[in-house]
Amino acid sequence: MSSCENGIIGDKSENLPPETYTVVNKIERAGEDRFVSQIEVRWWGDDPDGIVKGFEFSTDLESWNYTERQDSVFQVKLPEGSDTFDFDFYVRAIDNEGAWDETPAHLIYPVKNSAPEVSFDIPVGTPTNPGRWPKKTFPIIQLRWLLSDPDGDDNIDYLEFYVNDTTQDGITISKDFKSLTLKAIDPEADVSDCEILLGTVLQPHNEKMEGLRLNALNKFYIRAVDKVGATSQFVASQDIYVKKKVSDVLLVNAYGSSIENREGFYTENFLLAGIESYDTIRVNEVDGEYYTQLAVDNVTQSMIFAMFDVLVWFGEDAPYTLTLAQRTTGDFLDNGGRMFVSVFFSAGIDPLSNYLDFTPIDSLVNPGGGVFFMDNGAEAVPVLNGWPVLRSTKILTSTRPFYPGFEVKPLYDARLKTAGGDWNGASTIMAKKESGGKTQFIISSVELYRLSGNKNMTELFSKIFIDELGLN
Repeated sequence: MSSCENGIIGDKSENLPPETYTVVNKIERAGEDRFVSQIEVRWWGDDPDGIVKGFEFSTDLESWNYTERQDSVFQVKLPEGSDTFDFDFYVRAIDNEGAWDETPAHLIYPVKNSAPEVSFDIPVGTPTNPGRWPKKTFPIIQLRWLLSDPDGDDNIDYLEFYVNDTTQDGITISKDFKSLTLKAIDPEADVSDCEILLGTVLQPHNEKMEGLRLNALNKFYIRAVDKVGATSQFVASQDIYVKKKVSDVLLVNAYGSSIENREGFYTENFLLAGIESYDTIRVNEVDGEYYTQLAVDNVTQSMIFAMFDVLVWFGEDAPYTLTLAQRTTGDFLDNGGRMFVSVFFSAGIDPLSNYLDFTPIDSLVNPGGGVFFMDNGAEAVPVLNGWPVLRSTKILTSTRPFYPGFEVKPLYDARLKTAGGDWNGASTIMAKKESGGKTQFIISSVELYRLSGNKNMTELFSKIFIDELGLN
């Protein structure tokens, strides 16, 4: 065995820079064949005396960005006011000793502007969980939209909104808003101008919208415009029937079944009591996967209820009915509105439910197991003079009395039973709350039609709706 006495001799070879390549060397496209603003670029490198450690890319040969990737997707922002643009892309490989390719690979991507895109934002609905996108509404309507641009959202300039006719004047809306609310200035007219409230903050628009037709179908249109003037296609809403307001009284039908029969009970007895003018809304009517008349959100529904002076609200599902009422009648009540509610309380309802807070009810009476019921023909006895005696039409298997709230006056006590026999505890089933010496809120925990055994509903309706709530 022998070894060399000398180390490595000679001059060290100078490190050679790497070379960079792209998938193609040149791109030739013109007119409509130009790329859209989102482009994909691929590259690779080769080093003759080492390895490629990474890459740097640039669009101007001045600012470089390091990456170890060999492909990327770039969103090209066209210069404002330009419909086309030539996008320069440079990439250079860097080897393991830090040397870079002094002749970067270079491609020019011919890019064209793309039109923005807009669509109405329709909530998802199912038969068991309906969406809120009404087919019929009073003249306060919220519309929402989704907005994007392949060239980047910064390239969007504004939106244009139209009612019924895109050949007439529309209004311009800032791209910063994703919804608007139309509010008829004259809700009793055949055709009304509308106030426009923008976004969730309900910012008033400085223009009014013309051409909303009442007691008729309406269609709404929107399109987006980008900074080079390219427009999206017009997008049309479904036809929406917009109802006139004909009265200061609104019947709120919150039944999910037997809707017409329950509504008919009120309209027939209104007529017999001499009350001929009223509006109606069915807040629990569903067609397929959507509520037919309930507004898109509670804010819009609150604005609709605030149009009226008196709400006559009736339903069978207390949690749904009273939760919706609590969330949508605040403005109505704050403005001095007067309200009647008749609702069915099932035996399983929590006696301390939060949705009772806005009503004259403090809490529901707990039977201590089992349920309260009224026999067929059992009486509901008035607490105050001048009110008619009521009688059940059949055995009412779930009759829930309540404890009236502070300064609430009971109106009726029911003759109740439990499984153990006659009930001798609290038995109030109807009460009223006053404000400023006038009745503001009456609630019945038994549906009125179930108490019509004495055939004296005309007398009861006159007491409740004319004497107490001021209808005439």
